[in-house]
Amino acid sequence: MLFCDFCRILNTNLRRIQRSEDERGYILTCKTCETKQDLEQYPTYVVSDLIKFIEENRDSLLSPKVIKSDDESEYLIFSNDLQYLTRKELKFIADEIYKTLQLDESLDKFIENNNFKS
Repeated sequence: MLFCDFCRILNTNLRRIQRSEDERGYILTCKTCETKQDLEQYPTYVVSDLIKFIEENRDSLLSPKVIKSDDESEYLIFSNDLQYLTRKELKFIADEIYKTLQLDESLDKFIENNNFKS
């Protein structure tokens, strides 16, 4: 969920405006605040689909679920406890995981170094 940095209202139609003074490199603004703050002339900050997905789902806990077909085959799907992810969202996640799995042993070292050691 994303909020306008000015009015703090939840909004799905926000624009990322390039602003180097913000640690993210951009600010989020709704159309009303963009006009009030006279920000129309600032360029839009382009963010990758991966970063956009992460930002939009930052507070969402994805839970794996098993669904069964009529022939009792089992399939993995994810839910955020409100609704199931769409096919498009699942494909996006699968593609990004596939890209991650293509990394060399540095991925294993990263995981080992960053996981909690008991």
